[in-house]
Amino acid sequence: METSTGAVGTATESPASTWQKCLAALLCFGATLVSGLFFNEAFRKTMRLMNMTFLIALSVGVFSALLLNDFFPETMLVLIASSSKNANSSQLEHKLRGTYKNFPNFPLVGPIVLFGIILMFVSDQVIHKATGHSHEMEPREDSPASKSSHKIWLLLIGIGIHSLLEGMPIGIEKKHLWTIAVSLSIHKCIEAATIASAMVEMNRMYCYVIISIYSAMSPIGILTGAFLSASPQSLTVDLLTLILMSLSTGVIIFLAFVEMLPKVIECERTMLVTKIMCIVCGYSAVTGAAISFNLYFGDHTAPAEE
Repeated sequence: METSTGAVGTATESPASTWQKCLAALLCFGATLVSGLFFNEAFRKTMRLMNMTFLIALSVGVFSALLLNDFFPETMLVLIASSSKNANSSQLEHKLRGTYKNFPNFPLVGPIVLFGIILMFVSDQVIHKATGHSHEMEPREDSPASKSSHKIWLLLIGIGIHSLLEGMPIGIEKKHLWTIAVSLSIHKCIEAATIASAMVEMNRMYCYVIISIYSAMSPIGILTGAFLSASPQSLTVDLLTLILMSLSTGVIIFLAFVEMLPKVIECERTMLVTKIMCIVCGYSAVTGAAISFNLYFGDHTAPAEE
């Protein structure tokens, strides 16, 4: 989770008030909602002109960019703090060893991410059986909506938790509120396009409900951060944040590389080059957008100099 303490703006900038944080939450909600609805309609029209396999390949590229450029780095930022006195250890590990004297030197992120992947795999199998898969002599086909609806909810859980945690630093932030809020809103618009691309075969009203729920997650995080900004961050909060970030990373890994990528590989093997290009285009679009607004808004992840 990003800690926005960069030196953007002047040193005399006044601290952000609670109502300003509420306005920032409203901005983030509105931008994400409009973007999600717009891209959902755009992808529905594009689906008539473009093979669905290519859209899935595009989504795999987008998810890969979110994982490699966003989820993994932010998870490690929670674990590894540059202010740690020991370069070979992390601030969170120092806190754990300070509380639990026998805490082992063991990587925390990997096992939690793996648990998230296994949890999503088990959930997927349970939901498959609950929606009609059985061992009867005449198995019945699931409808496209029933096949994809539970995957959308898994996606919403993964990205929703991540969005909630992304919003919290804005609520805690004392200065540079609007610069960071606009940057987050642009980032949320890109993620909203990803969710919209995964729902093109679903009922419109169902899509609108899911997009609305997703749009509310970061604003809820902003308001939660504003509520918690008066109290110091504890070991419990640090550890809970790390667990949730790692679980959400595991969810997205499962959806991108277990659910989506096999479909891209199996369908139309003769179109391999086109599918690879779609994956690369999806990755490049998200990465290019991230680089563009990071260059414009500056680096917000650099720690403040003492």
